[in-house]
Amino acid sequence: MKVLFLDDSFQKKTKYLGYGGFCVGSDKLRSVNDALSTLKKNYKIPNHVELKWSCDPEHYLRTKFKGSMKDLIHNALNILQINDCKLLVAAHSLSDCYGYRIHQWTLPETIKWATREQLKYLSERFSLNLLEIDADNGIVIIDNMPSRESESYILRNYTFEMMFGTTYSSFDRISMVPLLANSKHCTHIQLADLVVGILISALSGSEFAKEFLQDLAPLFVQRPVKECVEFSSTWTSAVIGYGIVLFPKELKVVAKGLFNDIDKAFIAKKDGIFKR
Repeated sequence: MKVLFLDDSFQKKTKYLGYGGFCVGSDKLRSVNDALSTLKKNYKIPNHVELKWSCDPEHYLRTKFKGSMKDLIHNALNILQINDCKLLVAAHSLSDCYGYRIHQWTLPETIKWATREQLKYLSERFSLNLLEIDADNGIVIIDNMPSRESESYILRNYTFEMMFGTTYSSFDRISMVPLLANSKHCTHIQLADLVVGILISALSGSEFAKEFLQDLAPLFVQRPVKECVEFSSTWTSAVIGYGIVLFPKELKVVAKGLFNDIDKAFIAKKDGIFKR
């Protein structure tokens, strides 16, 4: 059994919305939880404090934490690597979406629509690239939605997609509709928050976020290559469209420039992503 943990991230300045996180085998769930608890203890952070990428001004990490945020985040991301986690993120540039740009959708309406689409895209890739390939089953766990109305909208549509499938996937190996969890009490969602927060912030131009991209780069789901002896490609060719889904095309242009250094540092092969 595999579990996909997802959270959201939104940058007001660029209106980039992301949904994403990581997939982990059920046998590693406790290991991930214990590792993050140990990390907090080592940094003298109370275990009940939520690890977040974008913290409120009153949050413990902004007001009382005396250590290095950079080191803390690097070590948190290392937990994902140690436990063989695979990353999936979907992102929209809301300003360039037709509903917002042409049909005068409000920003909350656009966010709700995009979140539904992103969850669908991620579930398709979870199903096709992580479950079907290994003949495994899985479940999706997401952070609580901002309202009951949003939860109902997302789960209702997901129910139909499980019943009838999408253009690309039947969702037969996803066992049930997504479960909702409170990120304050679910360490796995906290790590998902870091993953999606870093990528969306980096796309939005944050130099601090860009420092963590090479921690994430080897962990993204890549294009599956079947029935070949050997395979190699650039990182972007293997990951964009699979581990990272970007809409619309304007955002892909932004991403291309952002990932130039990753293409120089990493190469994708049949067995994974490796440093050059």
